[in-house]
Amino acid sequence: MLRKVSAGLYIALLLGLTSQVVQIVFLRDLLMIFHGNELSIGLIFAAWMAWVGLGSYLGGIISAKYARAQILLRGSALGLLVALPVTILLIRELRAVFMIPPAAQLSLVDIAASSVLFLAPACILMGMHFVYVVKLWRSEDQSTDSSAVGKTYVSEALGSALGGIVFTTLLIHVLNPLQAVVAVAAVMLLVIVIAQRTTPPKNPFVYIGIVGLAAIILGFLSPLDDWGHTRQWQHFLPRHELLDILPSKYGNIAVVQYADQYSFYQSGQLVFSTAGRHEERPGWEAQDSVTFAQLAMMQYKDPQQVLLIGGGLGGTLAEITKHPVTGIDYVELDELLLQAARPYLPASTRSALSDQRVQVLHGDARLYVKTADQRYDLIIVDLPDPATAVLNRYYTKEFFAEAASLLGPEGVLVLHTTSTPQLHRTAVANRNAAVYHTLRDVFNHVVVAGDRVLLYIASQDPQHPNVDPFVLQQRYEERGIVTDGFSGTHFHTLLEGPNVRRVNWILRNHGRTADAHLTGPGPQPLLPGSLAEQTLKEHDLPAVNQRYFINSDFKPIGYFYTLMLWDDMTRPLQPSLLPWLLQARPWWLLPAAVLPLLLMFGFYLAVTVGSRNRGLWRRLGIRLAVLTTVLTTGISTMMLQITLLFAFQSVYGFVYELVGLITAFFMLGLAFGAWLAHRYLVNKYSLATLASIQLIMAVVALLLWVGLPLIGPLRSPTLLFVLFAAVTATAGLINGIDFPVAAACYTSVHRQPEKSAGVIYAVELFGACISAVMASTVVVPIFGIGASFLIAAGVSIIACILLLIAKGWSYA
Repeated sequence: MLRKVSAGLYIALLLGLTSQVVQIVFLRDLLMIFHGNELSIGLIFAAWMAWVGLGSYLGGIISAKYARAQILLRGSALGLLVALPVTILLIRELRAVFMIPPAAQLSLVDIAASSVLFLAPACILMGMHFVYVVKLWRSEDQSTDSSAVGKTYVSEALGSALGGIVFTTLLIHVLNPLQAVVAVAAVMLLVIVIAQRTTPPKNPFVYIGIVGLAAIILGFLSPLDDWGHTRQWQHFLPRHELLDILPSKYGNIAVVQYADQYSFYQSGQLVFSTAGRHEERPGWEAQDSVTFAQLAMMQYKDPQQVLLIGGGLGGTLAEITKHPVTGIDYVELDELLLQAARPYLPASTRSALSDQRVQVLHGDARLYVKTADQRYDLIIVDLPDPATAVLNRYYTKEFFAEAASLLGPEGVLVLHTTSTPQLHRTAVANRNAAVYHTLRDVFNHVVVAGDRVLLYIASQDPQHPNVDPFVLQQRYEERGIVTDGFSGTHFHTLLEGPNVRRVNWILRNHGRTADAHLTGPGPQPLLPGSLAEQTLKEHDLPAVNQRYFINSDFKPIGYFYTLMLWDDMTRPLQPSLLPWLLQARPWWLLPAAVLPLLLMFGFYLAVTVGSRNRGLWRRLGIRLAVLTTVLTTGISTMMLQITLLFAFQSVYGFVYELVGLITAFFMLGLAFGAWLAHRYLVNKYSLATLASIQLIMAVVALLLWVGLPLIGPLRSPTLLFVLFAAVTATAGLINGIDFPVAAACYTSVHRQPEKSAGVIYAVELFGACISAVMASTVVVPIFGIGASFLIAAGVSIIACILLLIAKGWSYA
């Protein structure tokens, strides 16, 4: 059967499937180490593509020296079989290798360096494998043109799409990470070995032996995977014991124990801690939840309907049920987290979960708020700080507007963030001022209280944001609430007048100058006025700096500030890149944009003025135009892919489980585009065609810039998913058409098919590498999603100009 169809087809499909499964597995494991930080996704992708690009370049050199592609393929596949499980185990030793202190977050430099170091072996081998498949397919077809490149590109893209689907629907549920990568790599090696035989083995015992050996190996990998997880958590929390690891579709859940304390982590982020099921009084772990819940519940005189987003397992839900409310909707993203935590929860939380007034809703809370028709008196958001783009979605202007639409006329929204005394540190002042100003952009009245934890109280009604300790104590006592470790007198300590006035003054005034995000809050008055006086004077203050102090879905500056804060607090003695990135300006990109245009102008002069070597300068000019086009295609498509992933997450919901599926849509579009180019483009050696493709890419990017904000308000999850899937597939389609045309144009002047394929593949991946870093670390969080689309359009237009200049030159 393998001999009836080209072996190149099977191997290219399996290469795509293997690389996609490996990429998802590596990404999930690294995100556990990097605390779910989306900034790291771009750096991981960048390292991945840089090494794959180098591998394809090296593969082009090696394949030109060795005639037998089968031997090269067998060697690279065998190398992958060894490198993949070793890489996963090394990733789990990452903190030890880089000597990261226990519980400390990794800096941006640590994330970049570790991604580059650990991904190198496997990615280089996969890049080489691509070129070897091109060589095999060309030898089978006995072709001298670039058709084998297009066929390999299409087949690998189809395999990648299949890999995303297979992992999302099957492998994640039946195999652990080590088993998954070894299984796909072993299948690819087996197919390569069988394809090299004249006829496949006919003895059934051969296949029975292979299956038996595979079962033994996979069985051995199960305890090895557990050992790797144990090592990972020993480096992160050396005094804790790892009790369990659960592979949730929303991110791996870890349950750890220290003495009588049980802590639950998801994607490396602490979700909550509890003193255990036998503890009758709230421990110190739950004390913050008790304080927060009581302060929140006292903001409405007689609350009946309450919406709680997160925090229920940490004690907040148990406190809310002590109040005479009629209904509590509690939204918790992951049902598996609730199942994992239930055996460790104290009696008060277990009782609250079974309270008839409580309705537990599993799913994305942002999506629920967007689509719900219920009216609430109180909406309480008890989530961690916006340290990731996922969490940042609950601190944006769009979310606050959606929450406001669910509140009654006197309804109140309450949330919290961590802080420092007097908002010391620029990062914490920036982040908390951004939350305040964003709330104030939606609600008429916003009051803040607290010290190391800030409570934000927002309402359209002036009477309900209330921080008068006497009023709150009276409400507390009238309801007859009894809580261990808390009483009505605590309100006087928590809401001390001078501190409340000072915190509100700082947040109201910070963020109103052009450089406020760099300098921090200015001098403070010795005696800030009362809240009423501050409110009256707020209209006379300068306008808020919208770019840096309004947090939105499409410009998530809040989570960038949170990363600055945690980087500053956990590793204060090490220099950080984040404050420097905050100084980035759009015009910094101009030199990179102008350079290829200047070079092309120089080639143009050399060709037209009358140089003796016109033919050489023409070929060099065409090479520059084509390679720049390939580079910009990598930049624009990766920019679109990462930006669409951020945007989809913001308006649709949690996408951790859908990463493989979203990638599959892009790869399906890629494969279909490459197939269309291979099948229907008669003359692929056309610079005019290549220029037209760049123009189409620029138009698509500009349409997204205009149209994406219109998609956000849509309420139908199905329609949102279909639209984003279509847009993602379209980006892949354009990329797919571009690659074989660019490869054909470059091969026509380079004359070496395998080496040309390696160069084109490497340059495109290098462009994608640059784009991944730019999009995730600077462009999206600081300049916004719209800027990403403009950059994608701009680089495509530059490539179009270069190609149009070179179009009139012959290939002499």
